[in-house]
Amino acid sequence: MFAGLPLSVGCQMEIRDGGAGGAGETLAAMQAAEQRGRARDPEVCRVLDRIAADEAAHAELAWAFVRWAIARGGERLVERAAVARAFDEALAPLRAAREPERDGGDAAAWHDNGRLTDAERARCHLDAVREVIGPCVNALLSAPPAPLRAPSGSAEVAPSASAGVIA
Repeated sequence: MFAGLPLSVGCQMEIRDGGAGGAGETLAAMQAAEQRGRARDPEVCRVLDRIAADEAAHAELAWAFVRWAIARGGERLVERAAVARAFDEALAPLRAAREPERDGGDAAAWHDNGRLTDAERARCHLDAVREVIGPCVNALLSAPPAPLRAPSGSAEVAPSASAGVIA
């Protein structure tokens, strides 16, 4: 993917972009699950179940890729503080968000159709940062820099969703 770039530059770019993807996909998965929990329409519930599962799979893959990129960068990935700053910058708007004082409209009608009010969505996102994204970032950045090695005689393999996620 980063042919011609020094490994540390490629890994740091992937960590930044993959981390943003992992955070965004995690937010989407948790929001879809929250919406599903309030929906009443069976078709809406079915669609939200699928969306939540898809977004969770995307999040798992993104976090696995970031874990792989950090490990692959090994000792050449010397700026973990810069990676931490990139995550902090990406999450700052969510952490600083205030819940809206009041939502307009009929919340029950929104819920029946799988929608969250602005306040509910803001709470869901803050919960995602506190309960999932923050702990994932901390675990990723506290892991020792040990490059992953492909078995001898085989090509290096990028992570798959089955590689697991640090929760």
